[in-house]
Amino acid sequence: DEVLTAPFRIYIDPSNPSHQISIPKGRYSFNERSISLTTGGQRKFAGGLTYQAGDSYNGERVQISSNVNWKPTKHFILRLAYKFNKIELPQGNFETRLTSLTTEIPFSTNLSWFNLVQYDNISETIGINSRLHWVKRDGQEIFLVLNHNRKDLDRNNQFNSTMADLSLKLNYTLRF
Repeated sequence: DEVLTAPFRIYIDPSNPSHQISIPKGRYSFNERSISLTTGGQRKFAGGLTYQAGDSYNGERVQISSNVNWKPTKHFILRLAYKFNKIELPQGNFETRLTSLTTEIPFSTNLSWFNLVQYDNISETIGINSRLHWVKRDGQEIFLVLNHNRKDLDRNNQFNSTMADLSLKLNYTLRF
């Protein structure tokens, strides 16, 4: 169950921003069924495929998701994932697609580098998140995080930078 206390805008048509789909406030119940096929993540090549279907805000949703993982060594993991949603609501229908590429590079137990690049068809945005994580010792960590978004503002397949952020985060646990 989910209760919306205010209308929720769930979709804006990329080709016509004035066409929007909003879910009215109220109580909604969901019931989904799924079938999934996955392989063991410890293998050099692994993956999965999932099909889900069920209720979605007084309508229906079908979701198909897949992923492929490649782990050539214990110090490198590459993951490609794709998620497709077909949503049919009383207010209108739409489809979403999310594609992502992830790399994980654990240099050691104390130092790792994680990268995520993803694209979705609704916002037409490519998002990049890169995080370097160093654990100096238990309770002392440093994160260097880069976030960068590029968006196809006029839908001509030319992506322009819309946001870039570089952050340094320090975590220190005081023990006494």
